[in-house]
Order: sequence, then C-alpha cells, then structure tokens
Amino acid sequence: MVELSIRLPRPERHLTPNCVTGTDPESVWKVLLIHMGAKKRARKVAERAAQSVQRPAGWYPVEYVLVWYYWGQKSDADNCLASCKAYLDGCAAAWGCNDRDWECAGVRRVRDKERKACIELRFRDTLSQVDYGVEEFRLS
Repeated sequence: MVELSIRLPRPERHLTPNCVTGTDPESVWKVLLIHMGAKKRARKVAERAAQSVQRPAGWYPVEYVLVWYYWGQKSDADNCLASCKAYLDGCAAAWGCNDRDWECAGVRRVRDKERKACIELRFRDTLSQVDYGVEEFRLS
C-alpha cells in the first residue's frame, strides 16, 4: 500500500455549504461570484501541490481520508468534506484521473493548535477493511 499525503491551507469560508448568501438578488450574485473565485483558487492550489508530490509511475489513488485540523469549535464532518471538493478536483486533474472512482475512507477532525489553519488529504492505492464490492447492505 502506498499512501501520499498533501497538506493544504484550510478552504476559504465561502466554500462551506453554510455560507450566508443574503436575501436580496444583488447580494446572492455577489456571494456566488466570490464562491466561484474561491473554488478556482482552491483547485489551482491543490493541483500545484499534487503535481509536486512524488508518486510511483502509474500510481492512482483508490481512496482518501480528509484530516481537518482545528482549534476551538469543531466543524461538522460533512461540511469539512464539502468545503474540500475543489481540492479533490484539483488533485484529480493533476494526476489525470477522475475523482468519481475514489472512495472516502472518512473525515478525521484533529484538535491541534499549531496546524489549525490547514487540512491534509491522505490518498491510498488500496481500500480499507470495508468491502466496497458488496452491492447490498442490510441493517440489523
């Protein structure tokens, strides 16, 4: 198993799903344009970071883990993941693959004062213990 780790700055606040848009049409468009710019910047940052990582020839990730460093109030795991969508797209573009085939192995939120302004994406070329080949899931 090969695991590659990419450390990136915390996504801009406009990339969170809970970003306030306002009520009047003018403020909604303004926030939408800010969101589009933030998404473009995040994708480029991740693409450059992914290109700089040394990876074996022909290596492509199968799953990833998002490590979200924080200090203070803990964010929702689903919001952390949604905020990093542009980062995942940038990594996929850098490696010439499609992130649709990647499995999310989880979001780890780590309380750390020194690294509170960053996130880490850990990519693996093998799946964790979960058998994703099973088509049917049963609740007991």
